[in-house]
Amino acid sequence: MSEKKIIAAILVIIGILLIIKPIAVNEKNGEEIIKNWLFSYYHITNYIDVSNEKVYQTKDIDAIITLKNGEKRTIEIKTDTTDTGNLFYETISNEKHNTLGCLEKTEADIVLYLFLKTDELFILKMPDFRIWFHHVLSNEEIVKTEKRIKNKNRDGSIYYSLGYPVSKKAIQSHPFCVVKKNIKNIP
Repeated sequence: MSEKKIIAAILVIIGILLIIKPIAVNEKNGEEIIKNWLFSYYHITNYIDVSNEKVYQTKDIDAIITLKNGEKRTIEIKTDTTDTGNLFYETISNEKHNTLGCLEKTEADIVLYLFLKTDELFILKMPDFRIWFHHVLSNEEIVKTEKRIKNKNRDGSIYYSLGYPVSKKAIQSHPFCVVKKNIKNIP
């Protein structure tokens, strides 16, 4: 193979990597980042993924974790790939079917809400966060105007969710919220 062909092949590979790398960080990766963080930083002893089990899907619970002291906690994982300065509090997950949004119906003890672009993990104690949200719903400095978000199912069909952008700054000063930064770099 000539030197020009080798260089051309290397450039093609570099081009492919540049295209693939931004796509690589998505919601599924968010779950893996959180799982790694839980084992490395939070030192859990067990993580059971229950996201595909119907009984837990109806409760919006993604996993059951076991803490060092043996206690178990249920968690819901949310991943946000944008950087708006807000957390999206989904009130209706599918407008057509009028299904409750995740943060409205989750029975998880904790919601782990990862913001991929800013590498921030908001650890939200439930139902305390939900109660606070309903209390401040009319305060537009904290909760912005209701939004209608376009989503795509795995089969490509479109559906709409309803919810409210909630200021991350307003949330992080409350006892129901702990914010961790730079969690993507945990080994």
